[in-house]
Amino acid sequence: MNSNNASHIRFVIAVCSFCFMVSAVQSEPNIWINEFHYDNEKADLNEFVEVVVPASFSDLVNVTLSLYNGSDSSVYETHTLDTFTPGMTVNDLLILYKFIEGIQNGGPDGFCLSYGGDETVIQFISYEGEMTATKGPADGLTSEDVLVEETSSTQSDQSLQLLGNGTSYEDFTWGGPATSSPGEPNGDQTLPVFLSSFTADYVNEVVELLWRTQSEKDNAGFFVYRSQKQDEDYVKISPFIQGAGTATQAKTYRFIDRRVEPETTYWYKLYQQDYDGSLHSFGPISVSTITSGGAMRESLCRKSKLISSYPNPFNPRTAITFYISERDIALPIVDLAIYDVLGRKVKTLDYGNYAFGEQQVTWDGSDDAGRTMPAGMYFCRMTTSEGAFSFIKLIKAK
Repeated sequence: MNSNNASHIRFVIAVCSFCFMVSAVQSEPNIWINEFHYDNEKADLNEFVEVVVPASFSDLVNVTLSLYNGSDSSVYETHTLDTFTPGMTVNDLLILYKFIEGIQNGGPDGFCLSYGGDETVIQFISYEGEMTATKGPADGLTSEDVLVEETSSTQSDQSLQLLGNGTSYEDFTWGGPATSSPGEPNGDQTLPVFLSSFTADYVNEVVELLWRTQSEKDNAGFFVYRSQKQDEDYVKISPFIQGAGTATQAKTYRFIDRRVEPETTYWYKLYQQDYDGSLHSFGPISVSTITSGGAMRESLCRKSKLISSYPNPFNPRTAITFYISERDIALPIVDLAIYDVLGRKVKTLDYGNYAFGEQQVTWDGSDDAGRTMPAGMYFCRMTTSEGAFSFIKLIKAK
């Protein structure tokens, strides 16, 4: 793994276009096997498999762990992730584990993670050699050998585990046997931090930029860059904004851009700098300035937008507040709806025309069939039928 990315701040932009959200969705969820134990001295004890999933992922029942026996390359046992025990949540990644008695140790043996009724193979790994599956979800596929193994002298409190720093399987390498840690990050493993939001608003003739980190690691600080073109000519406009270094608590940062012109679209990028000098960029995001006859009126300056959801996280209901600008009241029908992390609409909250001003709609946390939504991350989207504006707000159910 590139050491320059060791403390790379990852992010989710909570206010972005819906098209971006859908395009970012992967057909295979970002899920991986993180640790397992299958053999030790004397009688095998404490055998388990640990899996990492996004904390917002709510479809655990449709992810299956299939255990493969290398003697005939077929499945000898299956477990869905909803039967696993939740462990720690680290920077929006949830660690699940399950003790499974009788994991094969004849070599080669292995595991397959599949999603959606075995239609999509997420991962197929093996230990003590490769195998080509002849049955089950991995039928016809050749496994990836983890290249480390346990033996009859391995201790019962040890395991094979991923080591390194990252947010997906490819970021790590297999190591061990080492002291096991079911439900927790491995001894030499770091799951990096997240930038949870990055927004820009034009209010009272200035642009206010806000960004929020869930936690930080080796973060020296930030610079803000601006352009009037989306893809080029970005210029630094801020002084160095001190970061929190290494912190486990959420932190909000703010920068005011006062040198803006009316009736102009600006694009902003955020650059984060590590202590070692490495730079990581986020964005761009855009904002337009609005004037009327050279005089700014609050109703025109304040754009139609989603404002807040309270409480957030919520259970069982949350009040979603939004604002319709005076200039937008003649727009076509406004659609307010809830989507899951895969971009699927799970609830239409409201659909119609609105008067000028602040509005509020309550979501009771159920889908159109009246079923209570599982805990996790959702997106509230407000848009018009002709796409005049579209806003996204992150909402968490607990």
